[in-house]
Amino acid sequence: MSAFTIRNRCPGRLLLAVVWVTSVLLFTLSGCRTAEPTETNAAVRERRSPAEQEGQHAEEAAPAENSPPAHGAVISKNDSGSSQQPRPAAPARQGDAAEQTAVDRVMAHMTLKQRIAQRFITWVPADTADKALRRMIKETPPGGFIVYPWNYDSLDQAHALLKELESLTLRATGEVRPFLCADQEGGRVNAFQFSALVRLPSAHVLGSYNDPQVIGAAAYVQAVQLRRLGINMNLGPVLDLYPWGDQTIIGDRSFGADPGKVATFARAYITAFQRAGVISVAKHFPGHGITTVDSHGRLPHVWISEARLEQTHLVPFAAAVDVGVEAVMTAHILYPALDPAEPATFSRVIVDDILRGRLGFHGVVMTDGFEMHALSDNWSVRESLKRSMKNDVDLILLISHYRVPKLVNLTERMVRQGALSVEDVDRGVRRILLLKARYGLLDPDYR
Repeated sequence: MSAFTIRNRCPGRLLLAVVWVTSVLLFTLSGCRTAEPTETNAAVRERRSPAEQEGQHAEEAAPAENSPPAHGAVISKNDSGSSQQPRPAAPARQGDAAEQTAVDRVMAHMTLKQRIAQRFITWVPADTADKALRRMIKETPPGGFIVYPWNYDSLDQAHALLKELESLTLRATGEVRPFLCADQEGGRVNAFQFSALVRLPSAHVLGSYNDPQVIGAAAYVQAVQLRRLGINMNLGPVLDLYPWGDQTIIGDRSFGADPGKVATFARAYITAFQRAGVISVAKHFPGHGITTVDSHGRLPHVWISEARLEQTHLVPFAAAVDVGVEAVMTAHILYPALDPAEPATFSRVIVDDILRGRLGFHGVVMTDGFEMHALSDNWSVRESLKRSMKNDVDLILLISHYRVPKLVNLTERMVRQGALSVEDVDRGVRRILLLKARYGLLDPDYR
């Protein structure tokens, strides 16, 4: 029998009722409070606006609320019914004195290659007994791992794999534990699809309840289950704005199209994960819901003004920063009106000026999958690494075939050749290790 005994096979609304009742009680007992809903305009105004999709200029109307867009269309609604403007958030905590001291001590005895390796989260081969995997962890222990359903057949196998990855990494580093992460959003995106876990519906379904307590309760259950399994980082919530619960790249993964409501849901979700002790990653900055083009296959080009972006797509991310979200994932999308040359992942305007500057985010910035064709079809691996690290993107997510030792060696050569500086490497390492210190992933007593 599985060691995981949380069970609930109730369908639909009954499942949500059980989740809501049990989890709100847990929230209340622990003193957790979710944010109050943000007031929004009752009317949703729509208008035509200039748009460009995949290099073609067009005059495109915002789609009607109840009709889905054509595949590949740019969604060009204005403020989706919300008058809320993003505001500069209070800077996220950058580490107390003890955390800073711990990070200084760890970095002082790490080699350049070891520090570079902390900049990567890597996929795990389907054959988890692969000797090459163990050799890689021993010689070049990465900053973390992402696991997928093909890595295990049961919860017990998943739990054992995660424990082994942590043990091997800790043995190799002496005191630095890895990020152990998964895509556990609910709905169609679930790394763990076992009946022994509470299976949550999509964000679109949760958002339809229009109740941040439901969002917070569901997120808390999700986080507690993940933590018990061994996951310490979840690639969620999706904070992209999108109006329909369809199967396009964002689709039903979104809480909805109203910036104010999604911002409120973001606060509830992130606060719940913080209470459960699991890192949440807000994605995909500065907003993927504006296009249905899948960046796994090609690079979307989206025209949106900076002012309009502030009024809509940035609002949920500003709320996430405001409640102290620890990590943000970038979108592999080109926003020509903001930066005509670089997609968000490489853009100093988007990452440094808007996310870190205007929104006051001082946490860890993570790429979406580095192998996705939006990047790999347009830039070499070397250029992608160089641009990411110079742009203060801290964690590079490898999801399929890139291998950590090769990318670490390539990065180290760029440092030796002067294409990157040691400071380019260490800025990200410091943010990563501060986050690990905050979540108990630095273990000075292990040595």
